[in-house]
Amino acid sequence: MMTDTTVLSWINAEVERALTLVQESIAKFSAAPENEAVLKPCPEHLHQVSGALRMVGLSGATRVCEAIEGSFNGMGGARPTPAAMGVIDRAVVALKNFVGELARGHADVPIRLFAVYRDVSGLLGK
Repeated sequence: MMTDTTVLSWINAEVERALTLVQESIAKFSAAPENEAVLKPCPEHLHQVSGALRMVGLSGATRVCEAIEGSFNGMGGARPTPAAMGVIDRAVVALKNFVGELARGHADVPIRLFAVYRDVSGLLGK
């Protein structure tokens, strides 16, 4: 299925902005791990991205985004480890690049996200 690149380029700006905010929060947390409050907005940004991706029919990318969102919610109040934040950050970067490539006309091949999906799912013990 070919995704409509017009619609995609329209949501890409929003997706990129939201994922950049998540990356910035992760960077702030990495610089000052005692300040977990900087991660608070991340699940909401990721939820918005999931909704946008679902709306344009990108089920693979949506699943990856939901896994990233779940990794924030799945920490159950425990302080995230630097290793876990590294996995999440790599997944956010991969998702951002993937959606950007689709907006530029690349085919939707969600298997390219499998490695980060597997790693994020591993954080949740799945």
